[in-house]
Formats: sequence, C-alpha cells, structure tokens
Amino acid sequence: MILWGDRDRVLLPTQAKVARRRLPDATHASLGHAGHCAQHDVPELVIEHAVATFAKAGPARITA
Repeated sequence: MILWGDRDRVLLPTQAKVARRRLPDATHASLGHAGHCAQHDVPELVIEHAVATFAKAGPARITA
C-alpha cells in the first residue's frame, strides 16, 4: 500500500510515478489535503485505505 500526500514537500507527488513503476503490484492512492505525514494530516483516510487493503489481502498464510 502506497499512500501519497498531494501536499508532500519531502517526496513530491510527481515522484509517486516512480513508486508505481517500482512497485506495480502495490495499491497506490493519492491523498488530498495531506503532506508527508498523511497519518497525521488525514488519519481517517489512511485507516480507510489500510482496512480496504487488508480486507483485499485476506488472512495470512503461515508456512513452515
């Protein structure tokens, strides 16, 4: 799960394209009104995306 704040001044939103190319299987989302610390700026959106990502992944499978 890659969440990128539209107002991030540390990692510019344009750099999200690089992340998409390098991690094509990850879920990517742009968060409006969020800077570099999206979990602080828009915690409800981060939680929403995390829950959706975990639900999509399903239960963990542990192999020995």
